[in-house]
Amino acid sequence: LLCVKRHKTDSGCGGLRDKTAFVTLSHFDEMTLLSDYRFLEDTGRFADGANRDNLIRTPRTTLKAKRLASNARKMNITLRFLPITFTKSRENSTVFTKEKQFMWHLKLIFPQSNTEFVQRRVPDRQTLEQILTPYIHPTESDPVTRQKLKIYVNAPFDHVRVFMKAEGRKANSVRFHQLDIQKSLRDNLSYKTLIEYPVLRCTARSLERISTKRTS
Repeated sequence: LLCVKRHKTDSGCGGLRDKTAFVTLSHFDEMTLLSDYRFLEDTGRFADGANRDNLIRTPRTTLKAKRLASNARKMNITLRFLPITFTKSRENSTVFTKEKQFMWHLKLIFPQSNTEFVQRRVPDRQTLEQILTPYIHPTESDPVTRQKLKIYVNAPFDHVRVFMKAEGRKANSVRFHQLDIQKSLRDNLSYKTLIEYPVLRCTARSLERISTKRTS
């Protein structure tokens, strides 16, 4: 170790061979060949890593995605896609049918019960009330789900508010669109921007009032 340190100090050597330095044929041996081979391998790994990085950052541009975005534009919906490495991109099951309607992959979040659900292939002609009925209707909802969402079940439908995040804004400027529970999913999504699929957040108005009073 002392000799190595002395050598580095005296010669200014950094301990690493210059992989691109010229080597005459008379000095070219098996070690030089092995070093060059490893250098080429490192170059290949670096190039592959750069390609993977571009794949990670590039939004999905498949034919299916283009068709979905095109049909969404016809309904005044701006539909954008994430790179294929994102979970939201991989789980998206949205399709556009021959009947000219979207069957949306849909996430429902009930923050006041700390619960969320995912529905696949939800017709865009259903109203939000129809979509929420299996979850929070006092008699028509699933009993197990009803128990989880007691706060919402006990509130009349006209006390339930549905919101969707306004996309395309700065991170420090989060806003939400309030949706009309009586209108169809298609009408509610019109003139809005979606990332992959709709994510709806539901709140009970009565609890909002309590929260406001506590804050004041």
